[in-house]
Amino acid sequence: MLVCMYADTGFAQTTAARPVLWRQIAPASATTQQVFLNRSPQFTLFTDGLIVFRDDTSQTPYRQIRLSQSEVSALLVRWAGEFGLPGLTTNRLKRETPYIESVQKELKNDPSKVSIWIGIHNPPSLHTYPLALLEARSGNTKLGPGWDALYRLQRYLSTFTDPRAEPFVPERIEISVQELPPHLSGSAALAKEWPIPGVRLPDVKGTRKQGFRTLTGETARQAYTLLRQTEVVKSGNGVYLVWARPLLLP
Repeated sequence: MLVCMYADTGFAQTTAARPVLWRQIAPASATTQQVFLNRSPQFTLFTDGLIVFRDDTSQTPYRQIRLSQSEVSALLVRWAGEFGLPGLTTNRLKRETPYIESVQKELKNDPSKVSIWIGIHNPPSLHTYPLALLEARSGNTKLGPGWDALYRLQRYLSTFTDPRAEPFVPERIEISVQELPPHLSGSAALAKEWPIPGVRLPDVKGTRKQGFRTLTGETARQAYTLLRQTEVVKSGNGVYLVWARPLLLP
């Protein structure tokens, strides 16, 4: 049973909130930046009713909506009716596999993968499959109802939106820091000053080509707000290319 608390806060998830369900996309063809940004789920529902989401374009800003306890309950009832949750388990898909394999459609040449973690059954299940495979096994509700439901669930989550949603400012982020590449040298004149003296970008980068650092609290919010405006940042005598992604999972 999902226990939810409604809290009207201006920022993201509380430290006590745990994920209920999330979806993550891994495009077949991706830049280094896209790989980094897609480490964060595209959709996450938390136990306190918070939903954080964007579309499948990694650079699209995240948005958030916090549901009341009654709204979360209604959403779960809807998901139960449309997608068979919480019964969409790993064992169910295994039981259906021999039957759906015999009739599945031709696979498209697209190795993009999707992961959906479902925490509303015990034990939780993680489903990671090529998008092309899910599509090929969809549409047959007699031999593969679970596979069809999983395909429809991932499509629903990929386009989730809510008219009440607001911009999301996370309390935990990971930043990626590298020296400004030569092909972006023309952007150096437009670089903004890094506003957080306690976090030195040269130290984050270190001797590696690309360095990483986790930021929390007000430092995370300040950095994330800046990096939604620009990726080119000055710190000390250097100019850096800096990306940020929210850390949504424990």
